[in-house]
Amino acid sequence: MRMTTVLRSAVGGLVLFGVLLASQPAAADVIDFRGSGRSSAVGITVLNGSTTLFSGNVMAGELNWSWLGGTPEGFTTDFYSYCVDATQYLRDPQYVSVRTTDLFSSGSANAGAKVSWLFNTYASGVHASGTNVQGAALQLAIWEALYDSSQDLSAGSFRSNATGAILTQAQTYLTALYSSNYLGSSATWLDVDGNNPNPVFRGQDQITHGVPEPSTLLLMGVACLAMARRRRAQQA
Repeated sequence: MRMTTVLRSAVGGLVLFGVLLASQPAAADVIDFRGSGRSSAVGITVLNGSTTLFSGNVMAGELNWSWLGGTPEGFTTDFYSYCVDATQYLRDPQYVSVRTTDLFSSGSANAGAKVSWLFNTYASGVHASGTNVQGAALQLAIWEALYDSSQDLSAGSFRSNATGAILTQAQTYLTALYSSNYLGSSATWLDVDGNNPNPVFRGQDQITHGVPEPSTLLLMGVACLAMARRRRAQQA
């Protein structure tokens, strides 16, 4: 992952080029970089047509964050994410607006749904008990899904020279993705402040997930209680 001197640790992030903003951020929250999670170094190449946007070794995998100045409703104070922004440097802290992945697009059709399916299906397991290989492989799969409409990591707009277990695991994730019904999948998109006049310092977009809001949990509890009462009435 790409780095700047403002980072607290030697970890940056490189992801999707050309994420199109659905709208400018209305109000930004602040996230504080806390270091990398499950991750490993890999070699990647990012292309825009015949133009090479980036080629080199990066850290691929999970990033850990905390909210600064207050935690938005529906989130925990500490959380993890994967990158979805290709040409920007990770900045510490980052100013972000909370959006849904339904609102962004990239070089790949249904990119938001594909990336969300990968994140929702695998990220929590990798975070809880996975390996660095799995974290790096999941990031590669996310990048490939954002850039290309295939699952060939050796060709297209996104390429990686990763070998061995990381490549094998990434291909497994991609095969599962394209064998699934990923349409309709959604996750949380942390959209960095695009109003910064210097794009080098705007930070990197992230994909993550919130937790159910208190009102949602209350409704779920009421629904469960009603179902329990109905069952008791039927059994009486």
